[in-house]
Amino acid sequence: MSIRILCPPYVQAVLKALHDAGHEAYIVGGCVRDSLLGTVPKDWDVTTSAHPEQTEQAALASGLKTFRTGIKHGTISVLSDGVTVECTTFRIDGDYKDSRHPESVKFTPSLVEDLARRDFTVNAMAAVPTADGWEIIDPFGGQADLGSGIIRCVGNPIKRFGEDALRILRGVRFASRLGFAIEDKTANAMYAAAGGLKSISRERVREELMGILQSPDPEWAIKTMKKRGFLKYVFPYADVTAAARGVNETPADQPLFRLAFLLYGTPDDAVQKTVSDLKMSGADAGFVRTLLAFRAETLESSPLLARKMIAKYGDVALPALSLRAAKGEDTSALSDIVSEQLRAGVCVKIADLAVNGADLAVIGIPKGREMGSVLNALLAKVMEDPDLNQKDVLLALAAEIYKEK
Repeated sequence: MSIRILCPPYVQAVLKALHDAGHEAYIVGGCVRDSLLGTVPKDWDVTTSAHPEQTEQAALASGLKTFRTGIKHGTISVLSDGVTVECTTFRIDGDYKDSRHPESVKFTPSLVEDLARRDFTVNAMAAVPTADGWEIIDPFGGQADLGSGIIRCVGNPIKRFGEDALRILRGVRFASRLGFAIEDKTANAMYAAAGGLKSISRERVREELMGILQSPDPEWAIKTMKKRGFLKYVFPYADVTAAARGVNETPADQPLFRLAFLLYGTPDDAVQKTVSDLKMSGADAGFVRTLLAFRAETLESSPLLARKMIAKYGDVALPALSLRAAKGEDTSALSDIVSEQLRAGVCVKIADLAVNGADLAVIGIPKGREMGSVLNALLAKVMEDPDLNQKDVLLALAAEIYKEK
């Protein structure tokens, strides 16, 4: 069966280089799946009968550069028109003793054997260009499962999850992203193999969680993980099941906001343990903690409170107000005031004052603790009345403050 796939020219150039050298070569995996679903793939991967050194030779013969990025597992990266395309030799994986990488790989001349090692049927398809379109190679029923909206393991699901338990979370991510159901045997195997998630690095768990949180239906995903007995391996310090209600209504392009939404009812110490356990970056962890620290703030609609919030929370003030709104509080009036104050560029820190230490030194205020005390006093007055933030006005006030000390 031939279909139309909008494969970029830089990928087709790689396929052509391999074909011209007498090798089989196909686009494979997610790019085929997404093309069949009518969405634009983010990544294009190539699988080939060529061994790594043969891939290098074919690419170089066509004027393409190569890099040995994963040669142990048969992968050569080919630079085509400024874009890197990963080309991997057909292979059979050995045992997965670390629940992540096979201990060894064996090259095979069979595309079907290569597809058989993959996780889900919808990811175990390949395609090759023909004279009138693209031929789909689909030995495990991926197209039928796409049409039926099913996530199903290739072969024995217990074996697939035993090789890499992270596939459990990947299955949930694909299902929540695509709006698919998880086939019964696959779902039962998730339950049976869930303990394997304990051996998966937290960085990999975090990556899958962020993908789930960016899906259209993270609430379904959370409830499914709870039902299947492995939510505790994702959130060992917080039960977010009840908090998942309403998370679908928050922005899908803000996974950290959605994470804070899930953790909203979680005590501070458990929040800290969660962001630490997920090995989040300092910036991401800080953003989530700051959003949740805002839970304790009073929502009084006044310009002064708005300026104090900006001083304390900076650019996170508005997202933090949005989080409380998502939890059912009326923050509209205060949000409008905070937005207005941010647009006005109000003074909320010493660096925003119209005077600095050098200006105060000119009028006789000595550097050190006394000058710092005066600057803090000036900031407090400007926070009360932003119109005071003028150099001549502040110098006069500074002189009075220093004289009274």
